[in-house]
Amino acid sequence: MRFSGLRVGLVGAGGISHEHASAWLALGVQLTVFSPSGAKSMVDAYGVPSAPSLEELIAASDLIDICAPTASHPQLALAAIAAGKAVVCEKPLALTTDAAAEIADRAAEAGVPLYPAHVVRFFPEYARAQRSVDVGSIGAVTEARFSRVGEFPRWAPWFADEEKSGGIVLDLMIHDLDIARWIVGEVTEVSAERTAGADGVVTAQVVLTHASGARSTVTGEWGAPGTTFATSFSITGPRGELHHDSTPGGAGFGIGEAADHASAGSPFLAQLREFAEALHGGPPARVTAADAVAAVRIARAAIDSIASGRPVRLA
Repeated sequence: MRFSGLRVGLVGAGGISHEHASAWLALGVQLTVFSPSGAKSMVDAYGVPSAPSLEELIAASDLIDICAPTASHPQLALAAIAAGKAVVCEKPLALTTDAAAEIADRAAEAGVPLYPAHVVRFFPEYARAQRSVDVGSIGAVTEARFSRVGEFPRWAPWFADEEKSGGIVLDLMIHDLDIARWIVGEVTEVSAERTAGADGVVTAQVVLTHASGARSTVTGEWGAPGTTFATSFSITGPRGELHHDSTPGGAGFGIGEAADHASAGSPFLAQLREFAEALHGGPPARVTAADAVAAVRIARAAIDSIASGRPVRLA
């Protein structure tokens, strides 16, 4: 399905904006970009027009897609919502739970669709794991482990400023914190620790206690230059285990079952297609504003636990 009548305003010109731009153009939308710096690179790369200001981008768009640094998300989202425009917002929705909740509340009050871009829910391994658990293929989950490792993001200085990025937990690990809640269920307690080594290497581990009594362990690492990006998970229940390992020679997905990446296509394309279909009367998107707020709440609890050295209970 193509969306030739949908006018999308893309805010930002960093790495993730290119993933979104390519996907939007594949969906046939009318794409316009805005960025205080870097807009020319988007225009040159994709042959799309740029707006001279945020206000003009919002006025000329039906949907605003926010791919700008995290600290700017509330200002950008609230401006779009105030103008009655649908919003796609990269993760995390905001740096604090209160700010994330304000965005979600304002969108609900205005009747404006808000689509948080938690793209890992659209990766085939994770989507299939969620479906498998949902239909009871391994029974009730008793334990889960999720891991995400990548090179420290040196390409933009704001990542190193935790006041602007939220650090490894809020920027990198929020993917798996969201996935753990999506697959295993609501979280009641969070315990976390973090270590920082030489050359900017940062590792963290977050242990989640779920309402069911199950526990999830989420591990993240921002590694040294040249670190290969890799993800893995294992999800265990009384009738079996689901597993995934993206490293060469890893376990693939499932119990002796490899994920079919070729047929799955781009997770970013799948994500934005689902958002566009929901906007045009299709089924609701698999990720909601409430999910985005919950993910920020869990991440902030982990950050608080790291600071205090004690578990944090979630109401």
